[in-house]
Amino acid sequence: MESPETNPQGVSAAFAQRPWPQRNAQDSPFQHCRALCVLGAEGPRWATALSALGLPSVTLPAGQPIARALERGSWDLILIGPDSSPGPTGPAPADAVVFAIGAAPDGWAGWMTEERAFAADSDPAEVLHAFGRALETRTLRQENRALRQRLEDFVHTGTFSSCDPAFQELLSTAEAVADTRATVLLLGESGTGKTRLARALHDRSSRREAPFQVVHCGALPPALLESELFGHVKGAFTGATQDRAGRFEAAQGGTIFLDEIQSAPLDLQVKLLRVLQERVLERVGESRSREIDVRIIAASNQDLEAAIERGEFREDLFWRLNVVSLTLPALRDRKQDLPALCAGFIQRFREEYERGSLALGAAALAHLAAYDWPGNIRQLENVIERAVVLCDGETIGPEHLPEELRGDALPSAGPEASLHWGMTLLQEIQPLKQAMMGPERAILLHALQRTGGNRSEAADRLGINRTTLFHKMRKHGLMDQDFDPGDSRQRTG
Repeated sequence: MESPETNPQGVSAAFAQRPWPQRNAQDSPFQHCRALCVLGAEGPRWATALSALGLPSVTLPAGQPIARALERGSWDLILIGPDSSPGPTGPAPADAVVFAIGAAPDGWAGWMTEERAFAADSDPAEVLHAFGRALETRTLRQENRALRQRLEDFVHTGTFSSCDPAFQELLSTAEAVADTRATVLLLGESGTGKTRLARALHDRSSRREAPFQVVHCGALPPALLESELFGHVKGAFTGATQDRAGRFEAAQGGTIFLDEIQSAPLDLQVKLLRVLQERVLERVGESRSREIDVRIIAASNQDLEAAIERGEFREDLFWRLNVVSLTLPALRDRKQDLPALCAGFIQRFREEYERGSLALGAAALAHLAAYDWPGNIRQLENVIERAVVLCDGETIGPEHLPEELRGDALPSAGPEASLHWGMTLLQEIQPLKQAMMGPERAILLHALQRTGGNRSEAADRLGINRTTLFHKMRKHGLMDQDFDPGDSRQRTG
């Protein structure tokens, strides 16, 4: 049986097997990687040694500028040394790993992946091992960037785009305070997007690389909530067998989001007030104060001023939290945004469930517009996910919606239905140009989704020229949106 320490050629591998990430014994961690040796006379020897270890390597001829090699392709590992060609004029290639063999040459310092240089007589396997570790770090960074982008897309999908002037003003205020230390109080019904807005505030601040901690104050008993927030020391209470840091300390340098803040008991509110005023806390059972640097965002789905009158919430804490107050509107008050919200959710769930071309039909949108949405955007998101899962065609219809949304019969799909839902979306008389923004964006999305992002075909079927289509796409923020072409046979005629 082959040892996990060797590859099929019997060459010693750079890595031992380990549980995670799992590797098969026959797999090389350097598949599809290429190395460039810029080592002068020593280049051919190193290229040969690395190639024998499973890493295809080539040598840059002595005196030849590296720019020519970079023009011919990408490199994962670049080895440099005292006899390297003249220092480069530009930055290092993105995500390349650059090691020095012997003394680092002049002019290359900005390219170095590690400050230390390998000895001139180093074993190539040692360099390969270090490269493998750097390669894994590089891969983790790339995956982290991709996951952060997916998270940001999830947070911002449709929720924070609006045709409503009042909501646009709220978003402008949020953008203005995002990169500050100001405490923010988010108000609004359950499901209006308070957690997502809190995350967006964090992501748009200089604290974005630090932790973002979410604490649902109403989900924990009062006795546990204090320990969860502030931590405790060993012996502070029964079951406290060791010291434990709380969520405030875990969020050091970042942001803590206190959801359902009205659920915090009055004695805990006093301690929260001290954290806000003095930026210090004490763990449960401890007398030593600890300084913290945490941005606080709180949220409530209840009227806090009414809670103050009932004696259930401290007025001094309210004013400390209420530095910047943002009230998110209920979905029933921003129904003109339904087309854009639905389109964003459909696109996300299409990707998640690997669906082809899919759009929301006018009849289904009419039912969505007629509904009152007690669960707000969270409920809409669940409804759209269900519809994407159940729909086996290219158009989501009323039959794909929950029974409570179908209610009374509405006009069938067609011009009358389009007019019906269009008028339903208008909660009040608005300037015509503003009122048409939502339907126009929905029509453009529908056409682009049906044509798989083919702009020429979409313009032709809409009866407009490409220039007009591009102008309208820019106006509605659709230029950078991805429309998965899928299988062209899925398009409707």
